[in-house]
Amino acid sequence: SQEFKDRKVYEPMDAMAKRFNETPVTKKQETVAQAKGTMILFTTATCPKCVMAKKFLSDAGIEFETIVVNDNPDAARKFGIRQAPTLLVTDGETVLQKVENPSNIRAFAENYRG
Repeated sequence: SQEFKDRKVYEPMDAMAKRFNETPVTKKQETVAQAKGTMILFTTATCPKCVMAKKFLSDAGIEFETIVVNDNPDAARKFGIRQAPTLLVTDGETVLQKVENPSNIRAFAENYRG
């Protein structure tokens, strides 16, 4: 029973965040992101999944800015974007939430309370 008390519970997203030197997104931050923030969708010029992500956000009535990584690689580097599509919720300078891949963006759009 002592082993059970001393066990350590690992959060996969925290482990990935530590590996890539990012701050993990907490539930509190997710709530803040739902309430306010600027949405930036990072896409590529030929990505079919990016088209789907844009549709999910548009259908939910979410206003967002699109940055095509092919045209603006510096912005992708600045925010540590490693895949497209990636949706960032920012307060101008700080990233409040990072949502990657179309299925997660769809879930975000369906649960969005702006």
